[in-house]
Amino acid sequence: MRSIVILVSSILLAAGCGNSEAPAPAPPPFALENGLKVILHPMPTAEKVALVVLYSVGGLHDPKGQSGLAHLVEHCYVTAAAGSTPARDIQQYVARYGDGWNAQTGDDYTVVACVVPPGALEAELADAAARMTHLGVVDADLEREKPRLAAELDNMYGGIPMLGVRNLGREKVCPYPHRGRKGGLAEEVRVIPLAAVQEHLKRYYKPQCATLVLAGAFDAAAARAAIEKHFGPIPAGDAAPQPPPCPKPILPINGVVETKPLQPGAAATVGLTFAAPPPDSDLFAPFLLLVARLTGRAHTLSAGPGQMPVQYAAIDDPAAVSVVAPLAANEPPEAAIARLEKFVSDAVADPTAATSDRMVAKQQFAFALGLLNLPDAMLAQNVYGVAFALGRRAQMGIDPAALQGAVEAATTEDLQRAAVAIFSPQVRAAMVVVPQ
Repeated sequence: MRSIVILVSSILLAAGCGNSEAPAPAPPPFALENGLKVILHPMPTAEKVALVVLYSVGGLHDPKGQSGLAHLVEHCYVTAAAGSTPARDIQQYVARYGDGWNAQTGDDYTVVACVVPPGALEAELADAAARMTHLGVVDADLEREKPRLAAELDNMYGGIPMLGVRNLGREKVCPYPHRGRKGGLAEEVRVIPLAAVQEHLKRYYKPQCATLVLAGAFDAAAARAAIEKHFGPIPAGDAAPQPPPCPKPILPINGVVETKPLQPGAAATVGLTFAAPPPDSDLFAPFLLLVARLTGRAHTLSAGPGQMPVQYAAIDDPAAVSVVAPLAANEPPEAAIARLEKFVSDAVADPTAATSDRMVAKQQFAFALGLLNLPDAMLAQNVYGVAFALGRRAQMGIDPAALQGAVEAATTEDLQRAAVAIFSPQVRAAMVVVPQ
């Protein structure tokens, strides 16, 4: 699903006001007896409160022949009847959360979130607990959500060319088990039965697989009491399963895909995609410096307004990094691929770990990875972002202080190793999406 939450702009992050005022200390995380993990981050300057529920199950857990099951569960999770809330379509769901919402499925997580006034928090906690307890998914929910999911997949894999080149390339460098893919396969989603959705919900969308995060305008003691009241009685459910091993990618690879665009006049687009290192890798910190360097030079790729040539979502979709650009007029696909390869090789070939790279990396990943100590007055502008980042960093095992130290300590040799291991032409997928 598409999020409409408000994001903090890169201009604010670059303002450099992150070190003058440390955020107020938050209460320590805690867990209920049923396994629900809770993170609270009250913010005195905030006007709204974000409620984020993260589950440790995603697309990599989809069974054989049901690629897209977790994605379908996510769609039903927010639209099916629960407690006193009747079933609703996506427009009704969005209308309820005018201050912001999100629902998305990653490789190993599912997030459902909303931003509400403080006075609505108790009701939203009750609704979230009802969805975790007895979500009433029926055949009508699948009939409503399967076509919407199929439309999302069309856009993800070519209907929006900028998304298509990344997702098609990601599919090659980070292949899924059982020949599935991120978001799912439309032909497999179509035949997923109701019983499979209900069983998945019953087992994994429960406290033992869940992290609940609040950030913004709320009282910590009152919120803890409400969470214990609403979520404490819920059965624990099963622990998150270990996903099956992913097949080894076959690289390098070039591909040209013709698609029907969502918008008439969409431009042909080229992209290079590389697998990103996990956060516990010794290459992760130098990788962030190289991504920051690529981002700093991305203006030379002649992207259109609002387009992001360098795409790396450190906590949303951390498995891959892509460099994406429109094809020039009459430019052959092979020439476009060569142009992006030169852009990448020129950027990562610089042998020095420059101070400017470190600062750009800190600014670029300040919010997601906590690489700058941003003041609450700034964080309060995006309470959803705060809550989501806190939850995902906990899920991913990221210690911001340790990562800050690793970024500062990254050497020239570290950057050279990362450039060879991650950005070599031998380990990339090159895709061109041509609208018809």
